[in-house]
Amino acid sequence: MRTLLGREVNSTRVGDIEFVAWGVGARVFAAGARNAWGLGFARAMSSAGNSVCLFSDDMVLVQARGVDEGAVWRVEHVAASYAGANAPIRVAACSADGRVAVAGARGMAVSTGHGRWRLQRAARERIVEYTALAWSGSHVAAACVDHARNTARLEFWVGGRALDAPAASIDLDARAVVVSAHGSAVLVLSEHGMLSEYALAAGGAQVELRRAVNVAACGVDARCVRQVMWAPGACGDSEAAVVVVQGTQLRVVRDGRASTVGRAEHVSISSVNIGSMHSAVWWYDGMQVLAAPVSLDDFMSNDTRALDRGPSVHLPLDFYPLVIAADHGMVIGLDQDAVGTHAPMLRGTLFLPSLLSHMLHTSEPDALMYAASFEHRGFFAHAMEKLLHEALVNDMRLDRTVRMLAHFAQFDDIVVHCARKTEAAFWPQLFECVGGAARLFMRCLNNGRLRTAAQSLLILQTMEPPDVAAKCVVQLLARASRAKSVGLCTEVLRFVRATSVSDKEMHALYVRLK
Repeated sequence: MRTLLGREVNSTRVGDIEFVAWGVGARVFAAGARNAWGLGFARAMSSAGNSVCLFSDDMVLVQARGVDEGAVWRVEHVAASYAGANAPIRVAACSADGRVAVAGARGMAVSTGHGRWRLQRAARERIVEYTALAWSGSHVAAACVDHARNTARLEFWVGGRALDAPAASIDLDARAVVVSAHGSAVLVLSEHGMLSEYALAAGGAQVELRRAVNVAACGVDARCVRQVMWAPGACGDSEAAVVVVQGTQLRVVRDGRASTVGRAEHVSISSVNIGSMHSAVWWYDGMQVLAAPVSLDDFMSNDTRALDRGPSVHLPLDFYPLVIAADHGMVIGLDQDAVGTHAPMLRGTLFLPSLLSHMLHTSEPDALMYAASFEHRGFFAHAMEKLLHEALVNDMRLDRTVRMLAHFAQFDDIVVHCARKTEAAFWPQLFECVGGAARLFMRCLNNGRLRTAAQSLLILQTMEPPDVAAKCVVQLLARASRAKSVGLCTEVLRFVRATSVSDKEMHALYVRLK
């Protein structure tokens, strides 16, 4: 039994379906011999932070904690007075703190984040159609068409106040099809293909036009554009490059022409600002997440060659990605194969190992600084284990990887855990770079990492002569005994008993220990 945003699809009727077709909006119509159904699908909305936000005809789901344990979806039904007259929801946007703005046939509604909604006055709601929404800081940037005056406008509404009147607005030359926030600025793409950048002037009472680019003249069909943003670049003039998702193609507009990078369903840009690396452009091509790192030199020269060269990072996924959580080093999305649940299931995977592998190829100091920025995260050791495992198994920059990891306090833990999860055939190569299994064991013992030292016994038994391994066991038992760690002593003795050849060896061990 599958569910669509909480609505069960009766599995007994699936076999009766003879015809399926897309309907208006995000609906699928299915017909059988005697019945027909209209099935509503959840859609992802633009988010200003790391929240995963979905919306259907009359409700929104917000998950602000990513894949953290215990995280639950916040379900908000759009105010009945608004949804009854204006459903289905056509456009929606989510703020960094989880507030949502939605618009249907007419008017707009903004959630307070506590299950309550702010609505516009009835007079405005009847005549104004909102075509695109985006959060810019604490403001909702809303492109609309006033059907009473037959004019198009860009309005800025304060998200935490009553929707009596916009804080500022400016007339547009044509109906807007896409609105996106870009730092403190807002990009508006009109149906005629003019991309304009607006920002609130000092005081927030006026809107000023900063620059405009005619992307239609470069071959971009504005009617098919789903996302638009400036390419990373320090240049603030009209010659800046533009990144657009047109249909299912990622395109870059620059110098009066548009070039196609490849297939893309959605794109995002994350800031890095470490050493010579400025940022990264991420996109999903339907099979994997791809990334093109942008160097500081490319950024300062406003060069798009990072995209022209194609992706340097490839991250295959078995779920649908929605958010690049750059500060968590993670891609977050939905498990499209989850069944039997009334709430979508979130999945996440770390992109940190893949990006660090690329950085180790270009600049070891940059990779070290970038890895250090995640050292306080709980997933850091796991991510570094994955990085070391991939470098070892794929024989890619193992020496550089080990040199970088050696700077961190968790280095010995990472090596031991990685080795225990890897086939023993790779151990000689790994410990040749690390400096030997016995040396690693003694370092763990001297640093008080008795648990890690115990976990390395299996490696010692394989990599070192029997007398060396036996000596290490004695030293570990002596240290664990002095530390009064009864549990660890029991585990070590159980391991020795399971791996010893005879009772004679066990007796010899007890004698040496005394």
